[in-house]
Amino acid sequence: MSADLDYCTYALVATARGHEVLYFEEFGSYQGSWAMLSYRDDGQGHLNGDGEGRYFLWVDYYGTCSGCDSLLDHDPSTPEQALSFAKGYNPFLVADGTLMAHYAAQGVDAMMRVLPRNLRGFGGAYAEVAGKLAEHVVEAVKTRSPREVYCKTHGNYPPPGVAL
Repeated sequence: MSADLDYCTYALVATARGHEVLYFEEFGSYQGSWAMLSYRDDGQGHLNGDGEGRYFLWVDYYGTCSGCDSLLDHDPSTPEQALSFAKGYNPFLVADGTLMAHYAAQGVDAMMRVLPRNLRGFGGAYAEVAGKLAEHVVEAVKTRSPREVYCKTHGNYPPPGVAL
């Protein structure tokens, strides 16, 4: 196993792709949701004038057994298996540093508006996930610099050739 990959959490979805995980949290007990913010310096965005990179926001669910939890079912143990597993997941939002800095400067309420309606609009556990994700995203990018945004929930996918 690679020391850089966490094979025990869904953070593997990002780290297997070479992303830096800036925030990851699971919400629930035996089952629930997970939320993550990752960053990759990939030449597809702009960060503070000194590098190229993008932010990725992820939300999905987890379970307690291999029948209801994909990570437990696949149980990746090598970098190759981890990457194969990770390709089954897509972020709901991809944005460059300038755009994320714009929303972060406006605060948590502005960041909440970026999150998918089904995450922020139902209350309960989903509202907890949305609120914490928004807080952590604002904290992680507050001093960073935006351009393109690709939002899965709005059907605005990256153009051909832009790898997720």
